[in-house]
This record gives sequence, C-alpha cells and structure tokens, in this order.
Amino acid sequence: MQLQPLNPQDGTPPLPPPAPSTAARNQRMLLVLLGVAVAVVVLTMVVLVPLYNLLCRQAGIQMRPNNAEVAAAGAARTGRFVEVFFESRVFDGLQITFWADQPSQRVEVGVSTRNIYHFRNQSDQTVHFRPIHQVSPGNIGQHFGMQVCFCFNDQTMEPGATADFPVEYRFDPAMDERINDVTICYSLLSIVAGETKEQSEARVKATTFGQGRIMTPAFRDADK
Repeated sequence: MQLQPLNPQDGTPPLPPPAPSTAARNQRMLLVLLGVAVAVVVLTMVVLVPLYNLLCRQAGIQMRPNNAEVAAAGAARTGRFVEVFFESRVFDGLQITFWADQPSQRVEVGVSTRNIYHFRNQSDQTVHFRPIHQVSPGNIGQHFGMQVCFCFNDQTMEPGATADFPVEYRFDPAMDERINDVTICYSLLSIVAGETKEQSEARVKATTFGQGRIMTPAFRDADK
C-alpha cells in the first residue's frame, strides 16, 4: 500500500485540491450550450437546406423553393395561431377548375401544415399551364416557406384528367405577432410559346396585380 506523504509543517495529510467553483462550472456549461447552438445552425445551413433542395430536385421540382431556410427548418411550437385562407383563380380561358380541400385552416406558427388541391381538366384538349402563388399581407413573405407545391413547376393535364396536389407550408416564428390572417392565392396562367423571361414576368405581374406578394420562385423578381 502506498503511503500518502504528510504535511511537513504539522504532520497531517495534505488537503485535497479545491473543487471547481460554481461560477467556473456555469461558465463551462455556457460554453457547451453555445457550442451546441452553433452546431445546430451550421447543420441547418450546411446540411439540411442543401439536402432539402436536392430532395426537391429528385422529386421533379426544378425551381428552387422560396425561402428554403424557412421551409427546411424543423417544427417549433409557438402556441401562436393564424387563420390561412386559400383562393383559386384561372386566367387566359384555361378550361381548368381547381379548389382547396380546406378553404381555410387554423395553423400554428412554426409548424408545417398540409392542404390538398383538386384539379380537373374540363376540356377535350391537353392543357399546359403555369401556377403562380402569392401571399398577403406581402410583408410576411420572408417568413413564409412553401415546402411542397404544384406551383414550383409548369403543369400539364390530359383531356378530362383529374389530379390531387398536396401543398405544405410553414411560417417562421419570427413573423410579426400582430398578423392574424394570411391569404394564399393560386393563379393559373397559360404558357405562351416563344415568350421571353422578361415578357413572362411582365404578364404575370399584370395578371396577378393586387393579390399579394408573388412567391413562385421563378417569378419573385416580377414583384420588385
């Protein structure tokens, strides 16, 4: 057995080293928590957002969804609710009818919500069309993330065909707390052969004027 050396002054065993102070322990814990927070942010920006965009492309969504950071973020329970109203409009004589399964939804801010849109081609012709989606009030655009939507791509429907398209969306918790009602408006426009991007943007802006901020990824610049 190894003998413990005695204190040369009084012959007693030496005292054990002092335990770390509470302040030091708290400081270390704070550093650990800060490290975890930074890691979560890095994971979201570096891994989850690119992965989300990759999944969209694999699913056939060629356009980058609006606000991918908001769309890809995980659920954040806030206890705040807003009423969301869905509007449907058809232009250019398109023989398409479509409507939301739920015309309105009470949704929690920070949590993803799903609705279904039902489509019917009432003509005997194949119809090609371009969906445009808008939100109002327009100042929530930066806090609105559309996760799944038929509006990310141009669409084609065969004669007499029907289709069901899901939409999934969320509102970022940073959204203005004074907002209680939100309208999501979908407009269907014809596709004009040979139309330039600038001409298409001008037509979209003129047709959908007054219906809220344009959020369809390829046409967000038309709203500026």
